[in-house]
Amino acid sequence: MNRWMKLVVCVLVVTVAMTACKKKKEAEPEPTPSPVVVPPTPPVTPPADAGAAPAPVDAGEPAEAAAEPEVAVEAEAEATWEELVASSKPLTPTVAPQKLGDKEITAENCAIEGLELLGKSTMDVMNAIAVTGDGKLYLVDSDGALMRFTFKEGDACVLVYDATYGENGKLKLEREIETLNVDANNKLYASNGIFESYRLTDGAVDYKCEADPSGYIVPAPDGTMGINYWSHADVAKITFTDTGCTAEKWAVESPIDMLQSAAFMGDLVLLGGSVKAEGTDSSNNLVLAFNKEGKEQFRIGSTADSIEDGTFCWVHGISACPNGICVLDSNCRKMVVWTDKGEFVGKVDLSALFGLDYPWYPDFQVVGDVTYVGAGQAREVSDVSQGFIYRVHGL
Repeated sequence: MNRWMKLVVCVLVVTVAMTACKKKKEAEPEPTPSPVVVPPTPPVTPPADAGAAPAPVDAGEPAEAAAEPEVAVEAEAEATWEELVASSKPLTPTVAPQKLGDKEITAENCAIEGLELLGKSTMDVMNAIAVTGDGKLYLVDSDGALMRFTFKEGDACVLVYDATYGENGKLKLEREIETLNVDANNKLYASNGIFESYRLTDGAVDYKCEADPSGYIVPAPDGTMGINYWSHADVAKITFTDTGCTAEKWAVESPIDMLQSAAFMGDLVLLGGSVKAEGTDSSNNLVLAFNKEGKEQFRIGSTADSIEDGTFCWVHGISACPNGICVLDSNCRKMVVWTDKGEFVGKVDLSALFGLDYPWYPDFQVVGDVTYVGAGQAREVSDVSQGFIYRVHGL
């Protein structure tokens, strides 16, 4: 069959099919239209008396529940900071002597006149402290500003707030300050960490230290040089003059992955941080002692998996102290002491010593045979914490 014959057959098939459909449609009767039903108009019902029954509801429509009246709920006003402070009760902790080996460690809660040290959390009371040899204590508040206190004469530890310092009792520098250190000449070194640092004399800025790399500055006791450290960055050696500072890379052979703190002890530089255990992925927080040429001399800190007396949960501060080397571990709320040769002496539970309950210890400083420790403790009212300065004997 050629293509023309196929076309003719298709046309015939289509024609027959259309004819059949037309005949079927003509055979079907036309549908009878449905009558249009007009609903009767309901009678107008006058308002019902109080005792009359309610009008019936149309069975075809669901009854709607009567809407309940909306009750306006007044949002409770959030208490202001002043109201929270007023409703909180000042803390009066009781100190208790503690043992360090065969020695007794005692503490005194320094009275603070002219100011309440308060913050919204235990870590919000203060960032750092530094005590100068001319009878002053400088404190960095949670906003990174400097405050100054003067030690009152007498045997008791009493700090008087200097409301004339800076502007309204606070000295705000261009950068927020995080750490504060002092040398034997009463020069202060205030560091931001990321940006420039500052050297101050008698609380006033001498100059900005724009050393590269930047970091936290720790001066040597004589104030002629120091080191600059910042977490994973290399440690730099800083040289100070009367007008500025310069930095150079320090060729220290340090296995520390993350630096946490640093200090000088005579001719030794003490660096604290996490050190990877050989052949593993785990790390331990240790303190390593280096000479000024960058050669390791010894290290302190336990490498045990459990939290022992000699284990550092974190190295928040290091300092030479009368018994050797004092290390502040704020995470585990203790002061750990080692000899200047790296032998373990013991640890002091700071919360038990100071009469506090799970406080925060931002910083400490050793001055002669006494140690000053800053602390923040929460009051019973939420979002209000109180700051303390303790003077410790025996460390």
